Amino acid sequence: MDSAKRPAGSRSGLALLLAVAAAIALAGCSMLHSAEQSVFGEKGETCYSGRAGLDVRASAFVTSKAIGHLALHEKVTGTKTERGFAHIESGRSGLEGWE
Repeated sequence: MDSAKRPAGSRSGLALLLAVAAAIALAGCSMLHSAEQSVFGEKGETCYSGRAGLDVRASAFVTSKAIGHLALHEKVTGTKTERGFAHIESGRSGLEGWE
């Protein structure tokens, strides 16, 4: 359909969709917890910690004991996701656990 013939609502909907897609792409691997959001798209994806002091936990539960913390922009590799948590491994600090 020609963009000149599209209803105004569909253009604003497209703009919203593009804005959301851009926000998701920019957020990438900022290590945000959300039951609906998977941090890693696929096994073995490399990401970086989005903030200093991010807890790495022994298991994929909020109540699980923190076994260490990630530095800001620390490089990690995701191995799987479960219950909104990502299992990560850090080559730099040697931490392995759930974020």
